[in-house]
Amino acid sequence: MRAVNAGNLPVSRGYKLTSEDYLRRAVIEKLMCNLEADVRELAIEFGQPQNYFDPELDRCQMFVSGGLVYIEGTRLRVADSGRPALRVIASVFDSYLGTNDNSKRHATSI
Repeated sequence: MRAVNAGNLPVSRGYKLTSEDYLRRAVIEKLMCNLEADVRELAIEFGQPQNYFDPELDRCQMFVSGGLVYIEGTRLRVADSGRPALRVIASVFDSYLGTNDNSKRHATSI
């Protein structure tokens, strides 16, 4: 309250987002809200090469073989059967998950 009353922000720390963070956030948001995302289109929109998410699309193949996801070109679409696993599917695009830095930024799914 003292900080606010003094005209300052009441924040003692935060994270500075990179352009990659914004791109990955857009992909995850599209998947979580619309159940689909064209990763080529988003990569180009954010100034990245059209094949930027090829490694992630390769990792999503396990969801395709399980019938949870459809991949049509560079469009990833979550099947109805994949909705319960949506958070796990979207996590493929989170570059902070699976890193060894001990600063957890998000809760992991079970």
